[in-house]
Amino acid sequence: PLAHCSTETNLSAVRKRTLMEIRKTEQWAFGLADKERVYVALHPKQVRATVALALQDRMYAPAPDAETHIKKAKADLVKLVDKATKQETIDKYTRRYILHSLEGARFPRLQVRWKTHKAIHPGADIPMPIRLIIDSGGFFTNNAAAYIGNSLRPHSQAQWSYVRDSTDAVCRIEATPCSKEAILATGDITNHFPSAPIVDCRAAAKAVWSNLGLHLDC
Repeated sequence: PLAHCSTETNLSAVRKRTLMEIRKTEQWAFGLADKERVYVALHPKQVRATVALALQDRMYAPAPDAETHIKKAKADLVKLVDKATKQETIDKYTRRYILHSLEGARFPRLQVRWKTHKAIHPGADIPMPIRLIIDSGGFFTNNAAAYIGNSLRPHSQAQWSYVRDSTDAVCRIEATPCSKEAILATGDITNHFPSAPIVDCRAAAKAVWSNLGLHLDC
C-alpha cells in the first residue's frame, strides 16, 4: 500500500502528532517524493529492494581507501587556493570563503527521492523508480563548488542550447516556427551528470575561466 501525506507547514497540531506517531512504527518507511511536495509511505522491504537495485550501478560503488583520498584532496585544495591567491585570481576574502568549508566538513550522504510522477505499483517489491542523490552539502568542496558554479553560471545560461526547466522547454517548442505537418520530438537524458565526460567538462570550464582573464594552471 502507498500513502501520501502533505509536508506543508500549515498542518494542524493533531495531524502533526498523528504523523509523528505513524513514523514511530516499524511497519512503515517514509521518504520524500522526487517532484512533488509529498511523503511516500512504504514497507521497509520495498525500500530495501528498490535501493539495492539502484545501487547496482557502479557509479555508487565506494572508493577504496576513501579517507586517504579525502585527506589528499583537502591538501590539494589548499595548495590550489593558495596558488590562485598568489596569482591574484581570487582575493583573500574568496580564499577565506573557500577554505572555510574545510572546518567541520561532513561526509556526503546518499538520499533517496521517490518518483511518484512515474508508474506506481503499490504491491510490488519495487513500487516505483527512485532518484539517488549524493548530498555533498557540508563537504569540504562545498564552498569551492559554489564559487566556481556562480562564476560559470552566466556563461552557461547564455548558451543557445540552455534550457532552464520543463516550462522553458515547452515555451521554446511553442515559439519554434514549423509547418502543420512537422513532427516535433523531445527527449531526456538518463543520469546526465554521471554520464558527462569529466575531461571535456573541465576543458570547457577552463576555457570560460581563461576568457574571464583568470589564468590558473590546474
